[in-house]
Amino acid sequence: EADRQARTRNRCNGEGYESVALIPLRVGEKTLGLMQLNDTRKDLFSTQSIALWERLADYLALSLSRFTVEDARRESEEKLRMLIEYAPVALAMFDSSMHYVAVSRRWISDYHLEGQKLIGKHHYDIFPEITEEIRQIHQRGLKGESLKENGVKFERLDGSIQWLSWEMRPWYLADGSIGGIVLFSEDITTLKESEQAALESERQMRALVTSLDDIVFELDEQGTYLNIWAADESKLVQPKEKLLGRTIIDALGVEQGSKFV
Repeated sequence: EADRQARTRNRCNGEGYESVALIPLRVGEKTLGLMQLNDTRKDLFSTQSIALWERLADYLALSLSRFTVEDARRESEEKLRMLIEYAPVALAMFDSSMHYVAVSRRWISDYHLEGQKLIGKHHYDIFPEITEEIRQIHQRGLKGESLKENGVKFERLDGSIQWLSWEMRPWYLADGSIGGIVLFSEDITTLKESEQAALESERQMRALVTSLDDIVFELDEQGTYLNIWAADESKLVQPKEKLLGRTIIDALGVEQGSKFV
């Protein structure tokens, strides 16, 4: 088992994943499967977050196994729902027909679903605006694919726009068949709007500069070139790419540069 996990980690590292966590799904001495978490960012999984995922794996394994005692099965499912409900991420678990099995509070707040009872409801009844393209992606997950995407535009029924990063993974029953999918998402609308505002500001600045004969420099407190706008870059003492990141004194020398700082 240790060798298999080591091979899995090496393969993931080779594919560009800097953070890899492998968490077994066990009930007693029986291993039902393996929860694999990958991310291209380095050192993403802290000891605290791993402990949370291990708890989730324990309850998930319990909920997927077939108990002979109905009370034990119900208790396991309730623990799983509570763990997902209080997870610090937007997370929802669906069965094979895309009905809600469990959902986190963060999911409810991110999608403005306060006051709605989601468990047992069909996902597309809650989000009728979900396109056929996205529904086909869900079907791919229900067939066993794990997928993710960053910076996705989601137009809500009321016309508002959300920008999302999401990840989808199938979950499995004790007999190895697919029980449904788990969706993780992050609302990056604020970040996206800030990026778009910065791009628009840059566009407006370029439009202004191209209408002038002057050269505009953006410098920090140390006199380092942060940005340069010039309608005719041939008027610069050095090419723009050689100036950016350098100080005025580095570029012009102490005698000339000290006149500007």
